[in-house]
Amino acid sequence: MNSSPLPVSNSYIVVVSVFIVWMLFDATRRRVAWFWYPVIVLAPLIYFLFVKLPAMISTRVASDSGIDSASLASPGRPSGFLTLNLDRADQLEESERYDEAIPIYQEALAKDAHDLRALHGMARCELGLSHPRAAVTLLEQVLTADREYRNYGAALDYADALWLAGQKQDTIELLEGLVKNTGRINHRLAFAHYLGSFGDIQRARSEVGQVIDENAALPPSEQLKDKFWIERATRMLADWEQASERLTPTE
Repeated sequence: MNSSPLPVSNSYIVVVSVFIVWMLFDATRRRVAWFWYPVIVLAPLIYFLFVKLPAMISTRVASDSGIDSASLASPGRPSGFLTLNLDRADQLEESERYDEAIPIYQEALAKDAHDLRALHGMARCELGLSHPRAAVTLLEQVLTADREYRNYGAALDYADALWLAGQKQDTIELLEGLVKNTGRINHRLAFAHYLGSFGDIQRARSEVGQVIDENAALPPSEQLKDKFWIERATRMLADWEQASERLTPTE
């Protein structure tokens, strides 16, 4: 990390200096009580120490970490160096730089073994490195604490991990329960995908067909909301049809 001193804006210094001189001149002209003079001088310094300087430090840390500083001010985002590190780890994981992300997640877990964000990130790294059993163990900890973690994203990762670990029936049962619980179109298509991979093509087709038919019955404005998923559903049906044709012997 670059250790050069934090830059202080010249315009900030000029503005504050002019303001202090102006206030001191006015105080002298008015012959105010003595305690106002230190207030005039110290108030800008207090503001700098408790507001300006922390903001400059956050911006510098974000820059050195490769994180957009504007994202740090998002509503609801917790502050602190640990969060900055996990932001960086998530970016590395998404870029498939797992070996770089894992030490950051491990550091977070050393401080808090129940940090759901770090556990989930580690699990996704393990999946990316083709270690599904390790991912299953980590994701079970996440889902035990919060079944809906990251808007059910962890549950879908758990389904992938179970499948890759050879626990295929568990994957089907997990997704079937998820569909019953949420009814979401992406969950239904994930369920259908694994049904097809499990060899239950008829049931998979039925699930996808229902998704398409239910969407078609909606008003046009509502249909557009799920356009991406309907296009995927249509491709799934086409892929199964092509696979069936390849398996059908020609006369």
